[in-house]
Amino acid sequence: MLAAKRNIVSGDARVRAGRPIDPGWFGSEVTGCTMGIVGMGAIGSQLALRAKGFKMHTLYWSRSRQSPEVEKELFIRWCPSLEELLSLSDVVMLSVSCTEETHGLMGRDEFQAMKRTAVLVNIARGKVVDTDALVHALQQKEIGMAALDVTEPEPLPAGHPLLDLPNVLLTPHLGTATREARARMLRMAVDNLEAGVSGQALPHAVNQAGLNT
Repeated sequence: MLAAKRNIVSGDARVRAGRPIDPGWFGSEVTGCTMGIVGMGAIGSQLALRAKGFKMHTLYWSRSRQSPEVEKELFIRWCPSLEELLSLSDVVMLSVSCTEETHGLMGRDEFQAMKRTAVLVNIARGKVVDTDALVHALQQKEIGMAALDVTEPEPLPAGHPLLDLPNVLLTPHLGTATREARARMLRMAVDNLEAGVSGQALPHAVNQAGLNT
């Protein structure tokens, strides 16, 4: 989000190319802008916490509404429809799980509902977005930019149009790619293994309901 809003990547390229400073370097501020979070689960909640630090106005749309206490704690406001969230947001963050319900959630109609200056950030799964519709929206400048940590297909094949668009930032699925995160993931796996061997409940079960049946 920061790289997209502040033109970090293109700014680096301009410096390396020796290009002079001009208004093309200008980005837009994160502080005070509106972030719309699609999917207020564990990741969405963490996004909202970080948005507080930037004094952003945070909206969310999710399968279920959070309690008034959580909304107050995270400084988030519920949008009853995805279309409302898209029309109001300067940054749209996708953090939903990929299910039959969310497959292709972002399509042509949704991109047309977004602000023409808005940034789409996908840290969910590539299949949540209709790739052809996204390419069209970026080519026609229906939205300002896309920052994608995930794509469909993944990885993108050589010659894919997303690779050639100047208003796209791409990263190779780096969401959990830190030494610290991977160490925590390993620790969770070991905790589950030790609990299972000793006949105890798994502390980090993904499908706890299924284990209980």
